[in-house]
Amino acid sequence: MQEYKQIDRTEGLPKFYAAIYGYMTLGLLMSAASAYLAIYSDTIISDMFYEFLYEVPYSVLILIGIELLLVVSLRFKENRIRSTAASTVLFILYSVVSGLTLGLITSLYTGESVMAAFISTAAMFGVLSVIGVTVKKDLSPIGRGALSALIGLIVTVFVNAFIFQSEGVSMMISIVTVIIFSILTAYDTQKIKYIYQHYADSAGIGSLMILCALELYLDFINIFLAVLRIFGKRN
Repeated sequence: MQEYKQIDRTEGLPKFYAAIYGYMTLGLLMSAASAYLAIYSDTIISDMFYEFLYEVPYSVLILIGIELLLVVSLRFKENRIRSTAASTVLFILYSVVSGLTLGLITSLYTGESVMAAFISTAAMFGVLSVIGVTVKKDLSPIGRGALSALIGLIVTVFVNAFIFQSEGVSMMISIVTVIIFSILTAYDTQKIKYIYQHYADSAGIGSLMILCALELYLDFINIFLAVLRIFGKRN
């Protein structure tokens, strides 16, 4: 995490947190709606999506590529001024595309498993967020450690997918994923406080607010998917 200038500024911080969590919730709702319309609904949208999956080569990889492109676009101007409207549009687009891939994954599991994983993740996320807001200790060291561990985890995922293809290793990856993103949830929540203290009067505060919402969204989704893989029952 960057070194932020410490300013004794607390007025407006609760509203800042509320706005960020509001955007994160909006992203989750957009993803849920996207998943439902594309995978579970009996509509023309669902028909078009399945036609895209079956007729376009590497369609899932294309969706993942679009997700990565949108994340990079949101983060590219992290230290520059970007309009809140532009950042919001990119975030909503990302949430919609992410919902398509999430819908494909959740369709492999029973509805009860998906609901149980979501409720468990929401409860865990809430506790970790409270820790991030209230803890006095600087979480930057363990946050940076978790980010470093995440790189190793990503490498392990690819190695297991293309070489070992082991269910045991896959389960260990899911457990480690929960641990890493639990740490990152508390870290990212605390980081919001430092961002507000440093950038509250900046013209780019709205864009940074969307970026914080994106990071929390990613934390939530990764914990949810890992919990679903660990405890979920497949269809």
